[in-house]
Amino acid sequence: MNRTLFVILIFKACFGAAQSQSVQQHDSVSMKPFTSVLYSDGRDFVDCIALRFHEATHPDGSSLISVGIVAGTTASLFFADQSIRSFAERSHSSLNDNILTAAENYGDSRNAILLSGSIYGTGLFFGYPEIRKTGTMLMESLLWTGVVTTMIKATFGRSRPYMNEGNVRFHGIQFNDHYWSFPSGHSAVAFTLSSVLSERIHNTAASIGLYSLAGMTALARVYHNDHWFSDVFLSAVIGTSIGMAVASDNEKVSNLSSIHVFLLPNGFGFTLEL
Repeated sequence: MNRTLFVILIFKACFGAAQSQSVQQHDSVSMKPFTSVLYSDGRDFVDCIALRFHEATHPDGSSLISVGIVAGTTASLFFADQSIRSFAERSHSSLNDNILTAAENYGDSRNAILLSGSIYGTGLFFGYPEIRKTGTMLMESLLWTGVVTTMIKATFGRSRPYMNEGNVRFHGIQFNDHYWSFPSGHSAVAFTLSSVLSERIHNTAASIGLYSLAGMTALARVYHNDHWFSDVFLSAVIGTSIGMAVASDNEKVSNLSSIHVFLLPNGFGFTLEL
């Protein structure tokens, strides 16, 4: 019930804001065959993935400095992990349990996929290109967030708080969920959704609400003893960075006229010239 309610509320906010931007294009887009629109969106999706991959593998100096700052800040928060965990344990109450359990649903990847698909489907079937574009951005950003967080989780193998092994216990490469504390997947998903929707809605009140909801999701993960505070901090940075980058990259795709997708005997490939 809570999961469905979250999806409906976010969907309605996004639909209402994007509808005014896309209504002028509604008639011409709605007349296109679905297959044509799907093919076009698929090409755009691949273009954005290619651009994001190129940017990720060719970082500039400022990007490397930012990564260093985030890494240093995350490491410094290790000193606060235990005290924040203790404070969260002392803060348990039935009211907090209900509020934070509900907020945690926002970061559930299943909810995120449902939300993205619902937004895209609405834009597709009712002929609103801007709503459809928002759905595509959400799907792409969630894909990148999933890849990045999973790679970090599996590489570091940090013990979750409930394992009671301390906050600096890293087991190295692991595929056991008990040792996938670093970073928080729920928190990363929540901040990814909020950053993309905030960029698309362009409303201060909506942005405050969206980021507050993402923050509550992160708080819930610490409250429920599933993550350390340093886990959710890094996740917030990852989710927000990816969401904002994807929203920005989608605006750049029109400049990539030299991307070509082609079929191969056993799959497909693409060329990219920048």
